[in-house]
Amino acid sequence: LIIVLLLRSNGGDCYSTNDNSDALRITQSSTDGDFEQFGWNLYRELIKSTSTENIFFSPASISVVLSMTAAGANGTTLKEMLTTLNVSTINDMTVRAHKIASIIESSDSNEIKLKLANKIFIQMHFNISQTYKSLLEQEYLSSITSVDYKTRPVEATSQINQWVEKQTNNLIKGLLSPHDVTSATKLILVNCIYFKGKNIF
Repeated sequence: LIIVLLLRSNGGDCYSTNDNSDALRITQSSTDGDFEQFGWNLYRELIKSTSTENIFFSPASISVVLSMTAAGANGTTLKEMLTTLNVSTINDMTVRAHKIASIIESSDSNEIKLKLANKIFIQMHFNISQTYKSLLEQEYLSSITSVDYKTRPVEATSQINQWVEKQTNNLIKGLLSPHDVTSATKLILVNCIYFKGKNIF
């Protein structure tokens, strides 16, 4: 399993928090206590290795992609992922991820462009549970595409790169090379979040 997480910000202007913008309302409405705690926990881990640099990351995007992965897990792996995500059950995890994805999906306004895209690229003829596939499509607004990593790695990585370019308005190009996959690669989960808008200070 390969997970590729992309975060792209396309800059913008600044304005004060007195401006009751769509961006601010989206941020406020998309969070709950458990999700906020996940974000803080993640932040604490990230600053351990980047103490002298600014950090720009998306807890929402990371939460969704980890939830998609956890939805296909079981046993100890699932238990540990639920703990990391700061949720108690698969249902709680799915409801939160769907809420985040839905809010971002409907967030376009005159002030901001915010887009979350998820996709699984799976080795052709590799069996995947129909239940899991339906869950990804309905709750995570994702889809699954078959590619051939084993005999056509160039074509497979090109297809992934083209999808990423489209989702990020051509800002991220050449994400993967054929050398990034092997004959053992079965599935690559790609998550992109694109943001263009005004910074809040």
